[in-house]
Amino acid sequence: MQDNINSIVTTKDGSNTLFSKLYNQHYHNPDDGAIDESLSKHIIPAFTFQANKKKLNILDI
Repeated sequence: MQDNINSIVTTKDGSNTLFSKLYNQHYHNPDDGAIDESLSKHIIPAFTFQANKKKLNILDI
């Protein structure tokens, strides 16, 4: 396996993501940011979907 196949990149929102040298691709969009991307793709839709429920369980892997 190759060494140093990922490098840390600071995104526009100030959060960090990884850049895969193997795939020549960022894990998160560096222009939006890891936090903004996670909020807009996962957290906000989950709260919207569960809006009428009293309890929300979140599993972060």
